[in-house]
Amino acid sequence: MVLALTTALALFFVPSSTAHASFSLKGEGLTRHVKWARAAQLHVPLPNEHVRVVEDWDLVPEYFAPQPELGLGAQINLPRPGRGGWDYHAEHGLFLHELGHSFDHANVTPPLRKRFKVLAGTKCSWRAAHCRFRDRWDRTNVLDSPPGEWFAEMYASCALGISQAEYQLEGYNTYGWLPPDGSDSAICSLFSAARHLKRYENGNKGASLWWTVSDTEVSQD
Repeated sequence: MVLALTTALALFFVPSSTAHASFSLKGEGLTRHVKWARAAQLHVPLPNEHVRVVEDWDLVPEYFAPQPELGLGAQINLPRPGRGGWDYHAEHGLFLHELGHSFDHANVTPPLRKRFKVLAGTKCSWRAAHCRFRDRWDRTNVLDSPPGEWFAEMYASCALGISQAEYQLEGYNTYGWLPPDGSDSAICSLFSAARHLKRYENGNKGASLWWTVSDTEVSQD
């Protein structure tokens, strides 16, 4: 699929106690995305990354890490609301989720990932092809997604200042994972711990789509 890149419009954010001075958004028609990001920085730090947002009818939500050797920066693809069942409420959650992947790439170190996995109660690797867990809304159902996706979902709910259970009850799209009872606050605090970190000084060379898997694991139930 050929993606039409938008005209760049850099929108920089004023640093706050949680914001990072090097975060920016690029793209067209970003009024609502800027509003969402500015609201999010009241609760979580924003990624240490310059992110282009691209919307189109046929796009699926994806985060692309920078590929500086190809002259490509970080990019978030989002489906345009109004078709395929997507609306602005869903897009808000998807935007924050993909921003969580950007934050993971730009700010999060292996020790912080390990701490997240401890709080999440899993031994699955970050991008495990299969990491199965019980649906806590329906214990007869088994769900499957890796810790890296849980991290992005927690970033989204923390960015809204609500728990992951509340996030799901409000109808945002998720993989259905819920953190252990009472752990939301501790997980949200991990994002603040990473706000001054920059994981890749020269970009993530050779990176492509974040969603790359190579192993199969099963989470502790």
